[in-house]
Amino acid sequence: WGTAHEVATLRLMGGGQIAPGGAGLGQLRFKRPVVGFAGQAAVLRQLSPAATLAGAVILDPQATAVGAGDRRRLAVMQAAQQQDCTALAAALCAQGRGVALWSDLVRLARCDATAALPTGVVRLAPEHIALADDLAAVQTAVVAALQRFHADYPIKQGAALSMLQRVTPLRGLEPFAQAELHRRGEVVLRDGLVSLARHDPFAALAPQQLARLTEIEERMRAGGTSPPDVRQFDAPDDADLIALMVAQGRLVSLANIALKQQVVFHAATIGQAQRSLAASFPPPTAFTTSAARTALGTTRKFIVPLLEHLDALGMTLRIGDTRQIAPQAH
Repeated sequence: WGTAHEVATLRLMGGGQIAPGGAGLGQLRFKRPVVGFAGQAAVLRQLSPAATLAGAVILDPQATAVGAGDRRRLAVMQAAQQQDCTALAAALCAQGRGVALWSDLVRLARCDATAALPTGVVRLAPEHIALADDLAAVQTAVVAALQRFHADYPIKQGAALSMLQRVTPLRGLEPFAQAELHRRGEVVLRDGLVSLARHDPFAALAPQQLARLTEIEERMRAGGTSPPDVRQFDAPDDADLIALMVAQGRLVSLANIALKQQVVFHAATIGQAQRSLAASFPPPTAFTTSAARTALGTTRKFIVPLLEHLDALGMTLRIGDTRQIAPQAH
């Protein structure tokens, strides 16, 4: 091709053979990088005995290795050969489980990057495209899956995002479908969970569940700065009830990184702790973690994540190994 010649292995796509006078699609694999361009003509020659085998046209100079039985890639190459933008977009999206790169379409269709999208194709992001029908189908599948989840688990805040990876074979489209549903206000994405915006787990609580939620909340409130370990609440619905209160802000879950634990406080405890510290250490009085622990009558397990949370809220200011109550908080 051009003035270059290299040794390559030819793998026919779709299997079989190409009869004399026939045509087919294949991939040339070289031992080192070579340079060519889409649409460039080439001649294939046999090494030994020397003979001309076929003429060829380069369709995709940036291809990655592909198996002979890869039907999706074969469809892409067939559309590229025909220079059919609509068919090529559909084939690329099928190859990418619903999503394709705009740059791949531009390259294989040999069109300008500013060209209009083919009919039925939508842009998901600057570099991603999809078929409009596929996007609508995945959105419908996501909503249906969430409806089933909420019906089966009415008091759960939402489903794990990983659950939605199984609702459709067009897995590449799922994040974009979720994002569009979120933009339209149909779903809520929060803390790794997804739910329908209209889902209200509190409205689904049975009287006994509501009574248990109140009981747990009161015990957490009574625990103050040394609350009970939430793992003590091990009745069937307790974990979901606690998650609901955390999501609503009635409980606050904090990480104790050193102990690799989560500690949970009642929301009212946070404000009470800040006011107690302000009374004990009015600004600009500095205090240590140990002094704060003593003032609040708690342990290091709880005081460290609590102080870090107050720092994050701007209620306390950390200065080296000491802290001060923030003036505006005081």
